Amino acid sequence: MADFKPPRHRQKHSTQIKDDASNPCLQEMNQSYDCLKDNNYDKEKCEMYFANYKSCRGFWNKIIVERRYAGIKPHVPTPDERAVIIKDVKNKLEKQKEQLQQQLSEDG
Repeated sequence: MADFKPPRHRQKHSTQIKDDASNPCLQEMNQSYDCLKDNNYDKEKCEMYFANYKSCRGFWNKIIVERRYAGIKPHVPTPDERAVIIKDVKNKLEKQKEQLQQQLSEDG
């Protein structure tokens, strides 16, 4: 009997998932898998890792959709671009935090 091989598109997808260039959440995915292995596949003990991975996927999927809509290629940011995006988001959040603190001090 011949060996079964998955279709080419499935082979490509499975290697992309494990590639840092095409998976911005590779670290979070690996942490989830490691937690499962370390805890005898007890999902309850790994909920924090799953939530972190889900949050990561949501964040980067939003970025990917925005880039696709804007015609920016590649749709998935490169690791260098990700660092810049993360820095920009942190700066925006810090500014929002400062503005909120200023509003609260003015109101109080």
